[in-house]
Amino acid sequence: MCGTETSIFSTMSDLAVHNDLHPTERRWFAVYTRARSEKWVQRALTKKGIYAYVPLQRLYRRYTRSTRLTEKPLIPGYVFVHINWPDYIPVLETEHVAGFVRFSKNLIAIPGPEIVLLRRITWKKTSTSALCPEQLKAATRWRSLPATSPACTAGL
Repeated sequence: MCGTETSIFSTMSDLAVHNDLHPTERRWFAVYTRARSEKWVQRALTKKGIYAYVPLQRLYRRYTRSTRLTEKPLIPGYVFVHINWPDYIPVLETEHVAGFVRFSKNLIAIPGPEIVLLRRITWKKTSTSALCPEQLKAATRWRSLPATSPACTAGL
């Protein structure tokens, strides 16, 4: 009987929920949004002081009498947030946020190199929206946009 109890408890410990949120270190997480509200969520999170990133692709739309350049999300319905534990609830309380992306109830952080790759795919010379605050400071100081910054990628 003791053998079955230990196997039950070991199985229960294997089912424990894994959470990558850290009390002080900021990590990247994906957030579900309401349909076509990715830019709105990014602006709302930025107003709250939370760094949010939406990879945008530039598309030319042809209309009856004109052609216009538009920006659409590369991954519709998702916003990437760079947060720590205290920022978790404010993100969920943001209007149009449906919740965090989870894998079988586990909140898993997105590796920093994946976000850097998305930034490189969608990088534009005229936009600094895909850069973290440390990169923005460096860009204004040196008058050029760095591809990656050790300050931003160190905590990723």
